[in-house]
Amino acid sequence: MFKNVCGQHLMTKTLAAKIPALWEQAGMGDDIIVYARYSFAFGSWTWFLAEFDPDSEDGMCFGKVYSGRRPEGELAYFSLGQLSDTRVNYLMTLKDSYRFDKKRRGVKRDTNFEATRMGDIKNPFTGSYLKGKL
Repeated sequence: MFKNVCGQHLMTKTLAAKIPALWEQAGMGDDIIVYARYSFAFGSWTWFLAEFDPDSEDGMCFGKVYSGRRPEGELAYFSLGQLSDTRVNYLMTLKDSYRFDKKRRGVKRDTNFEATRMGDIKNPFTGSYLKGKL
């Protein structure tokens, strides 16, 4: 389906089959189930995927998004197509000086992440639980 710049699948058929369609968890608050976590280490971004539209051309998703600018997070729509194209091009020029690891330059899916209630997930920036933050 969607691969990051390093070739990792951001969405697999098995994972897509588990994730509810857009709006299926509307109004559930802290009981929303999150099925995947994506991160972009260089940009301090983390996406928690709760809903997915497998029929959309760009892989439209809904979930909670954290960034260095919004460490408290926000519920948002995002697309796997955009995440798959995200890369840090400017670091390529630093490759010789810093021994840059190519595998860390794109958005990555945490392959060990298990489905979890939104209210039980810790904020990736502060380590605090999300409960009451929706």
